[in-house]
Amino acid sequence: MSAVAAGSDSALGSGPLTIGNFAILRATADFATAKPVSLTGGGTGRFDTNGFTLTVAGNITGTNTLTKEGAGTLVLSGNNG
Repeated sequence: MSAVAAGSDSALGSGPLTIGNFAILRATADFATAKPVSLTGGGTGRFDTNGFTLTVAGNITGTNTLTKEGAGTLVLSGNNG
């Protein structure tokens, strides 16, 4: 299991996000991203809001499961399926 902690969209680098094999994207501040997200590689991709608001406006694709963790808010506004 691996975790990436980010507090801004720019901290995620350029290009799409790939989350798989029980990986975690952990928010360290309120922020939004429009990057597309691919849930791949087996296991559950997890968004840990960590008490913050994380907004994902990019499309979420893939066959893995997505789980929200933490006391914050996760907003999914893309075309997810």
